[in-house]
Amino acid sequence: MKLFAIALFALVATASVRTQPAPAPAPVYVVLWFDEEDYILPQDDDATLRLAQLLTKLDVRATFKIVGEKARVLEQRRRTDVIAALKRHEIGYHSNTHSQQPTVAVYLQNAGWENGSAEFYRREMAGVRDIQRIFGVTPSCYGQPGSSWAPQTYPALRRMGIRMYLDEADHVGIDDQPFYSARLLNVFKMRSNLARMELAGGNSLPEGKARFTAAYEKLRAQGGGTISIYYHPSEWVHAEFWDGVNFSHGANPPRDQWKLPRTRPAAETETAFGDFEAYIQFIKTQPGVRFVTANEMTHLFEDQAGTHEFVKDDLVGIARKTQQEITFQRFDGYALSAADAFVLLTGAMASYLPKQQWPATIALTDVYGPAQGFSASVGGVRKSTKKSIWRRVCSGPPTRRPRFVIWLFTIAPFGTISVSPVRVWIAV
Repeated sequence: MKLFAIALFALVATASVRTQPAPAPAPVYVVLWFDEEDYILPQDDDATLRLAQLLTKLDVRATFKIVGEKARVLEQRRRTDVIAALKRHEIGYHSNTHSQQPTVAVYLQNAGWENGSAEFYRREMAGVRDIQRIFGVTPSCYGQPGSSWAPQTYPALRRMGIRMYLDEADHVGIDDQPFYSARLLNVFKMRSNLARMELAGGNSLPEGKARFTAAYEKLRAQGGGTISIYYHPSEWVHAEFWDGVNFSHGANPPRDQWKLPRTRPAAETETAFGDFEAYIQFIKTQPGVRFVTANEMTHLFEDQAGTHEFVKDDLVGIARKTQQEITFQRFDGYALSAADAFVLLTGAMASYLPKQQWPATIALTDVYGPAQGFSASVGGVRKSTKKSIWRRVCSGPPTRRPRFVIWLFTIAPFGTISVSPVRVWIAV
């Protein structure tokens, strides 16, 4: 009887172990995106159509960042088939004219913060409106043409209704993973997690698989993450980039002098399409992999800091970390930049001063700048009698005269925050 009970227990235990669901694989999100920019080479239209239809057949939605002029050219060429195929994917924005002068970097090179943001909006909103008119959607994301990254674009993009910066360059990045900057989600400077297969035939496919596998296995070991993959549809058909032929080194020829780039042999194009299809199918078979668009990324990685209500204990933690080092800070479910921490702490001080009482909660607000150089105003310095907060009365211009400038923090409830010499204009 005892042996029977032991055997029965072992059988039940084994059955229960066997019926335990296997742990879900760590999620690896793959952002596949295309810069749709060549409005000179007609074969680019056909390559775009073929790619969009191929990905739809494979049940993969990609993000196509479209240049405003390319959208207009598709409309002028009556390529309703290309437009319809692209509509089945997600539409982003890739500047109005891309490489025609002045490029974004050129027209913003001497601009300040506010006038630079206004100039970007003025020049680029025309392209966004044409994308909206032709494709019926507001672009979900933006990426700069070439290396024309500029910080003034961020507030303008938010004004346009664009919520994500999607590109690849070396300007800004954190840990080769998505991050928030200026309240926009960024997939940028992905480096080790950029898994682009070349389209050169030969060993391109096995080398591409190996590159993807290396990034994929590293991310799974870390608990998941994001891989970025990008192309230009014209790469399947051209032997040189369209803008390199026409606009390199600042050239800006009139339209009637634009030259067609050299094209690839048809056999190379077919090989490139075959390798690409095999590459996408290979990625799809990997456990835990999910193809996502730019808009899906903004939902997967919502800006938790932007909706968080910060209480006194939160501010104490932020202040203590700031005392150790002025850098970005990670918390449970959200992260803050040094600028975010700064605006939260100074906002709390601004709320405290009138009534000598800490706010119940404080929300994160936008902070940009500095918009212009700062010159210290002339005035006396005195110390608060109730709290150890240094301040001084200033004599600013009549239309912009704040009552206090916080020179440095020695705030008893928070501890000392070594951010001196920091000067913050606050209206209280």
